[in-house]
Amino acid sequence: MCENETVTFHKMSYLPIPIVTDIFWRLGEQGFRFLGPLIVDGLAYKKLDFTGEVLANVDMDEFIFNGTLANVESSYRVFLLKCVKEGNMIARYVESLRILTQDDPSSEEAFHMLSLCVEHSLFAHFAYGILLICCGCFRKGMDITERFLSLVPDLETAVMVGNVVAKQVSSMEILGYRFLATSCKFDIWPPCYQQHPPAGSICKHCFAYSFATRFCMLYW
Repeated sequence: MCENETVTFHKMSYLPIPIVTDIFWRLGEQGFRFLGPLIVDGLAYKKLDFTGEVLANVDMDEFIFNGTLANVESSYRVFLLKCVKEGNMIARYVESLRILTQDDPSSEEAFHMLSLCVEHSLFAHFAYGILLICCGCFRKGMDITERFLSLVPDLETAVMVGNVVAKQVSSMEILGYRFLATSCKFDIWPPCYQQHPPAGSICKHCFAYSFATRFCMLYW
């Protein structure tokens, strides 16, 4: 950090707390890493940075695209858990996915936390539906997945969201829960029977089936 930036941060100490909090809140909305220089500037700023208003609204999207940030040994874990406690919905989505990935893929508490995030993130909405299917709640999972498909502009966007979550789950170092191979059962085979060019492509009929089986293979 350059000398001018340091001087600017020290000058902020003369501002009223509500104004400084608003500055932190606006920076956090741009991404949690923007708070870094302010955190290291002093203990008073670090304490202010961890206020509920800032943590509940800080942009945590980087945790979606880099699942390793949520791992137990991650240096960012303390920050993530503080955001979870303050009700940051992306942080709650990330942590619930981590629990279902690393601790217990059938955790009712984690599924409940994930369900609360559905209205706040398409990634959470997708993950909730597919993981329910993987754990044997076929009808509920299908309903949620069909609702997800109705919210995205096109199938290409839906596949993009699914691929991001699959990559996120894969990077969370899955421990391996083979019971998903027996709990993930489809009551109805996709009408397309996955027979459409090019090979390996997905249509709206086999979207849920394709991603659910893919997730079960990840857990294997």
